[in-house]
Amino acid sequence: TEIAMPAVRKFLQSGGNVDTLVSLNDRSAIGALAAIKEQGITHPIAIYGIDGSPDMKALLHSTDDVVGTVAQSPLKMGDRVMEVIQDMTAGKSYQKEITIPVQMMTKENIDYFDVNGWQ
Repeated sequence: TEIAMPAVRKFLQSGGNVDTLVSLNDRSAIGALAAIKEQGITHPIAIYGIDGSPDMKALLHSTDDVVGTVAQSPLKMGDRVMEVIQDMTAGKSYQKEITIPVQMMTKENIDYFDVNGWQ
């Protein structure tokens, strides 16, 4: 938020025009949203975040200001890291690349997710 809000503010003040904004993470998306509101932009801007954070899910559930967030699961990531560490310390073989699926959360499917926590 501390970086995204001033960056988006500067872009908009310089005459930049945007209809879609994809942020590095949900905090950046929320900061961008704050800058857009601050500048009084009234045309719709599709805002997307990445993380599936509780704050972004709450916005998806309660407003039309954001379009979606790609939900990563820090819990699943942490569990998988611990499994690999255990295998490594036990001298077992382990996968060098691990894919953990993500999910796109939108207004249409947000009710299927726990709005209060991480997935």
